[in-house]
Amino acid sequence: MSKARLTIGMLGVLWAAAPAVGQDVGKSEASVQFFGSFVTSNTVNGVLQTATNSGGELANYRFLFFAGTSVEVDYGHTINTQLYELQTGQVGVKSSQHEVSAAFVYRRPLPGMTLWIQAGGGGLIFDSTGLPGAAMQTRLTFVYGLGTDFSLGKHFFLRLEQRGMLYSSPTFGLTALQGVSRVTNRIEPSVGLGYRF
Repeated sequence: MSKARLTIGMLGVLWAAAPAVGQDVGKSEASVQFFGSFVTSNTVNGVLQTATNSGGELANYRFLFFAGTSVEVDYGHTINTQLYELQTGQVGVKSSQHEVSAAFVYRRPLPGMTLWIQAGGGGLIFDSTGLPGAAMQTRLTFVYGLGTDFSLGKHFFLRLEQRGMLYSSPTFGLTALQGVSRVTNRIEPSVGLGYRF
C-alpha cells in the first residue's frame, strides 16, 4: 500500500465526514505535526530488538463534543530500520511505516492554552523496502499521549505533544525472525500547527 494511497484515503474520510460535524466555530480542529520516533530496545529469549531513530509527519483531525471531551483520528508516516541481534548476526529491515489511529481525548481549557491527555488504538503498517522475502505486516497498537495547545489567535494554535504506542514488533514473515516478536514501546514527541473551525 503506497503512502499516497493511504494519504488520499484519510483525506477522503475527513472530507466525507465534514458535513456531519457542522460549521460551529470551536467544534473541530485539524493539525499537522512533525515528530521524532524513538523505539525502546528490549531482549527476549536472548534476542535484542530495537530500531533506528527517525522523524516523520502526523496529520490529525479532532471533533470536540464539549469543552472537556473529544475524539480524534490520526495518520502518521515515518521510515526506519528494525534491528534484531540474532545468534547468527544482526538482521536489519528498513521499512516505511504508516500509523492510523483513533483516540478519546480529555481536554482542560485554560487561559491561552488547552492541556489534554488521550488514549485509543489503531494499526501500525510496516512496509518493507528493499529486503527480498520481507512481507508487509500490520500490528494493532495502543495509543497514549498528552499535550498542550497554545492559542495563536481565534483559530490557530501551536501544538506540543508526547505520543506513545505499544505494539508487537514486526517479523516481516521472515523465517529468521519467527518467535522473536515482543511488545515494543515507541515514543513520538512532536510539534506542529493547528486550526480550529
